[in-house]
Amino acid sequence: MAASSLPRREAILVSDFQRAGWRGAEGGRLPQGATLTPVMIGDAGDAPNLAVTAVSLTRSTFANQERVAVTAGVRNYSARPAEGVTLTLDLDGLAVQTAQASVEANGSASVTFPPVIVAPRRMRATVRLPADALERDNVFHFMVSPAPAVQVLVVDREGAREETSLYLRRALAIGDAPRFEVVRRTPGAVADEDLRRAAVVLLNDVPVTSALAGRIEDFVERGGGLF
Repeated sequence: MAASSLPRREAILVSDFQRAGWRGAEGGRLPQGATLTPVMIGDAGDAPNLAVTAVSLTRSTFANQERVAVTAGVRNYSARPAEGVTLTLDLDGLAVQTAQASVEANGSASVTFPPVIVAPRRMRATVRLPADALERDNVFHFMVSPAPAVQVLVVDREGAREETSLYLRRALAIGDAPRFEVVRRTPGAVADEDLRRAAVVLLNDVPVTSALAGRIEDFVERGGGLF
């Protein structure tokens, strides 16, 4: 400021003026003719301000339908407790669930919405808080997508009946975290597309030809699983 040729030389100090926050030199001086304008920040703790800080998803399956329960974290940045605050869960722009939360002063809480059915496509989702002193942090956007199934290729002996791997396939069908989708093939019927889609190949007590062995070796080297 001392070297400035501007006609108006003004320093604006924006602070809450807590003594513990000062880290400058005690002998600091402004040049002659300069103006110091203090701007006092009031007690922001009295202004209501809640924020949605995080979202987590818990998946489950009911009646062969995937469901997800959304848990939202809420932070209270004010010096007063917030009681019975209503949070809203939107899916694709429509309000589908509400939940109540109470948050202590300068504290955190979480609230879990009732489970909703997951669509077979990706959905835009939002958790919203009511308007307060700072609305920018009242909204948390995220995506809800169907959980991909693990693709399992079961290889049975040539000429084997479908019952050969029936119990194995039924056992895999029970899984829901993750889900399994099973394709059954014989060694001569394993297509390249089957190996591209599969995450795991399960050889069900079957002799492997050298040609199939080479293809499975490539599959494993690309990261596939083999039992």
